[in-house]
Amino acid sequence: MEFLIEMCTNGNKLLKALEDIEEKLKKNPKNYDLLFKKFMILLGLKRFEEAIQCLDGIINYYGELPIIMLFKGSILYNLGRLKEARDCLKKVCKKHFFYVMIIFSHLGWVYYKLGEYDKVIKLCDLVLEISKDFYMAHVIKGQMYYLLGRYKEAIINFEKALKRNPEDCEVTYYLGDIYYRMGEFDKALKYLNKCIKSCPYDIRSLEKLVNIYILFGKYKKALEILKRIIELTPDDPLVYVKYGIILNKMKKYDEAIKYFDKALSINPTLVEALEGKALALEKLGKVEEAVKLYNKALELLE
Repeated sequence: MEFLIEMCTNGNKLLKALEDIEEKLKKNPKNYDLLFKKFMILLGLKRFEEAIQCLDGIINYYGELPIIMLFKGSILYNLGRLKEARDCLKKVCKKHFFYVMIIFSHLGWVYYKLGEYDKVIKLCDLVLEISKDFYMAHVIKGQMYYLLGRYKEAIINFEKALKRNPEDCEVTYYLGDIYYRMGEFDKALKYLNKCIKSCPYDIRSLEKLVNIYILFGKYKKALEILKRIIELTPDDPLVYVKYGIILNKMKKYDEAIKYFDKALSINPTLVEALEGKALALEKLGKVEEAVKLYNKALELLE
């Protein structure tokens, strides 16, 4: 470990360290510590082909050690040599599936952060070749297709994941959201309700249910769910705005104003709240007050 720390903090000494290790290896070519240090230096120098050759030397002397096969498979994968990476990892996974999960989690996260979703999908495919029933690979693959807007492919993977874990609220949320985006609201309701049955506090699902019930004109149901959202997020002014908008649709203008006022007490410059309250006042015949609020909203939009 001390060697690795030194190597990282003194990158300019890598070549000299490599020369020293190669000299020592002439006397003791099978020394594991020296071979592994040489590998790490080659990796630091980005001399990946030589690093792989070094790992092959360790494998030749000591057999297919899981950690060494892990390093080799990871490098091969990064070099785009997917079949070789797969074959290398398969050998480890037959007895040490845990090590592939290290690659899967760490490398997959890097690609995700870089927005390289297709590469995450390929990595999932690699894992599924090794273990076709690995549940999380289907979940992550579904999420990547979702982010790419490839909803039909996302649905296929999420449904496979649900077969393994029917109560996964993350998967049921994604399915509900996809069908919501596709305008298939009956299916969206099915999965979103299933999600909140397992996870009653899933705000995302609750908010989409509200939107669907508004579209269907089921305002009372929408208000029931909004009350739950208010309990969960009492400081969110937009929740009170939405509540007020529904009350306006129900022609309950006096009650709606109370909710718009609550939103404005949290954020006095919230345009949606000003417009909602102005509409309620207009419907109540309080035109002068309504005009003042409309003008204030217009000023904030300029």
